[in-house]
Amino acid sequence: MVINMNLPLISVIIPVYNVEKYLIECLDSVVNQTYKNIEIILINDGSTDNSGEICNKYSNKDSRIVVIHKDNEGVSAARNTGLDAAKGEYIGFVDSDDLISENYYESLYNCLIDNNSDVSVCNLYKMKKNDNLKLEYKNPTKPILNQEEAYQWILSNIAWRIGDRIYRKDVISNIRFKTNFKIGEDFSIIIEVMKNVKTIAFSKDCFYYYRQRNNSAINSGLVDEHSAFLDFYIKELNNIKLQYPNVTKAVDFAILRKHIAMLCLFTNNFDVKANPEINEYVKFIRKNFFAIIKNNCFPFILKCTSMLLFINKYLFKFVYKTWNKIEQKGNF
Repeated sequence: MVINMNLPLISVIIPVYNVEKYLIECLDSVVNQTYKNIEIILINDGSTDNSGEICNKYSNKDSRIVVIHKDNEGVSAARNTGLDAAKGEYIGFVDSDDLISENYYESLYNCLIDNNSDVSVCNLYKMKKNDNLKLEYKNPTKPILNQEEAYQWILSNIAWRIGDRIYRKDVISNIRFKTNFKIGEDFSIIIEVMKNVKTIAFSKDCFYYYRQRNNSAINSGLVDEHSAFLDFYIKELNNIKLQYPNVTKAVDFAILRKHIAMLCLFTNNFDVKANPEINEYVKFIRKNFFAIIKNNCFPFILKCTSMLLFINKYLFKFVYKTWNKIEQKGNF
């Protein structure tokens, strides 16, 4: 393999845990990048399937791959291990069940350099069964955004994923993922990175494809974990509002959207006596109902289900659970 050493090194951090079904496809998409000067850091986070062996096989075939085997501590600790080991001038993350287009790092690097930005972002697609793709959120029409504009875009689209972008190392090198949350890892790092970012740029020429598996953390129903995260989430977003009053509506939308997501978590256990916070979420959503209807960022299904809360919260539960079952059938 010919590697152009005149190009800067990009460190690609991939946490691995029990993903033997998807890992080979993921690694092939990273190894075969048109941008060759990358180091691929695989953190095997205590996998109990064949994921660790797959990592070792790829490392033996490609000198750019570094494998770190460690005890299971969760994805945040694994990513932190990768950050500690990274030697590149630029940092990227890929989840071990996802895929990237062949020109992914070449396009993101050129976009970042051409626009003299701190972060570059690409189009993000959700992979569904039967090879169906769904665009997760629309990138802005402007090719480059300043910090305030970037907050506006991120909040309006709930664009908290870390995989669809690369970072200059100096904006992320002193930041680590919070290991006290099992959810919201992407939000916790991006909210800190954005404090160091002057501009972000957008590339339309490459793609990140992610799988939302039915047993992933976002679907795990960790109600207590989500409740603790909600407090942290609201605090951080209100700090952004204080710094940039012009993004107030976007902040309010993001907070409201999170309250709806919290209520949806309880649809498997809608016992108000056992979970009194249900009534708090219902009250908050009802109070802000007209903001939901007027905001184009809200999906139609959420507008409809939110309207049902004025009739009966158990009707909301029934409709959401029915829709969610249909949605989950399309996931892996």
